[in-house]
Amino acid sequence: MLVTRQLSSRELVDYYLARIEKYNPVLNAYVTVVGELAREKANSIDNAGITTSSPLLTGIPVAIKDSFLTHHIRTTAGSNVLRRYTGQYDSTVVRRLKEAGAIILGKTNLDEFSLGFTTETSIFGPSLNPWDINHLPGGSSGGSAAAVGSGLAPAAIGSEHYDSIRQPAAWCGVVGLKPTYGVVSRYGVIAMASSLECPGPIARSVKDAGIVLRQICGKDNRDANTVSSDNIKPFKGNKSEIKVGIPVRKVLADVDPEVMANFTKAVDVLKEMGLTIKVVELPSVERTSSIFEILYRVEVSSNLARYDGIRYGQETPEGKDVEEIYLESREKFGPLLKYQMMTDLRAVSSADFQMIYDEALKLRTYIKNNFDAIFKKVDVIASPTSPCLPYRKGFFSGGKYHGTEITDRYKPYVDLTAQLPALCGFPGISVPCGFSSGLPVGIQFFGPLFSENTLLEVASAYERETPWHKKLPENLS
Repeated sequence: MLVTRQLSSRELVDYYLARIEKYNPVLNAYVTVVGELAREKANSIDNAGITTSSPLLTGIPVAIKDSFLTHHIRTTAGSNVLRRYTGQYDSTVVRRLKEAGAIILGKTNLDEFSLGFTTETSIFGPSLNPWDINHLPGGSSGGSAAAVGSGLAPAAIGSEHYDSIRQPAAWCGVVGLKPTYGVVSRYGVIAMASSLECPGPIARSVKDAGIVLRQICGKDNRDANTVSSDNIKPFKGNKSEIKVGIPVRKVLADVDPEVMANFTKAVDVLKEMGLTIKVVELPSVERTSSIFEILYRVEVSSNLARYDGIRYGQETPEGKDVEEIYLESREKFGPLLKYQMMTDLRAVSSADFQMIYDEALKLRTYIKNNFDAIFKKVDVIASPTSPCLPYRKGFFSGGKYHGTEITDRYKPYVDLTAQLPALCGFPGISVPCGFSSGLPVGIQFFGPLFSENTLLEVASAYERETPWHKKLPENLS
């Protein structure tokens, strides 16, 4: 429609900005909106004209998680520490989106420094679930998922080191794609857990997620961990030859019955599509789930230590000496970040920590080898993206999470289906698979390293057989 001038980029931008103005005051998906910049860019694109040879995202608006640096647009990471910080350059993801012709609408809400799973630790307050504003959109990329789920952007960028793209995508009824670690550059992303961080797209369809991924992936000389997009394996064969692994029943025992009912129906659809379903035994988490905590805590502690008011963070000129400057600067962190930093530092400073850390790295390799053996039997593994429906608003308040009995119940499942694959750097994608109590439910597929094309093929085939991705919240449509 843009190429044939049935629609102008300015009209498209104005449409989304109007929806943002109407619905964002309630949903709080965006923390910064750059309407005038978006309109100027759209006018420039329309004046130049869009042809079939134009970059693929030319004239298409997108939203960016507020942990990605954006030139001349503030980047806060949801924290008072960076509340007034304005990026001096674009992150690689943002730069590549601009080169592909995309137009930035604004920056989306997130848990403070991406630490959390509800967006409730953000200094801007929580984002709310577009399907029911009494519930949460998930996190840490909850603002991006809420923006796409409510039609305030056709696509958005998120990032995850745990399940921070897939979980909010599932809770908001959209598609979330976590690439293989290193496929998308982390340069210009405010770091939380560097060896786990994976930027990726959130979109309304699998095809759209794949389009965005192709624009942002690839080798980046500014990030030594990145790889060429040629490493992504092409999909070969036909869909009927794909083998889908389903975790043994005991793994799924703690999943909410309403979620499980939708997942079971989704598996039936996969069978009807001709895919082969095989039951698989995933690696145990009884002793290995702490590996994630060890590696995660070290990296969080290291990355947050730089916000001392001298190198990074808000200056505190009233400080009398270095110690007072540090104290004044770090006082700006929220309660969860303060707790995390204190406990991280205690762990890292213990005498036996180096030995523990080395053992964790060895076990990380052991877990990957276990999964590699599983992926010799199946092409992808399917599971409910989240073991439960979205949490109600107020799950985090007063500086702590109040639903510990809920999180404790589901933790073993999340460790298996999100934490351990994340440790190995595997790609994964979540797509809508139904509704329970009016709230979306997602099914996720994850596979071996660089299997994005296979995941996109399976998810797209499932999406074509189901109507869930076409739905918008009735109160927002």
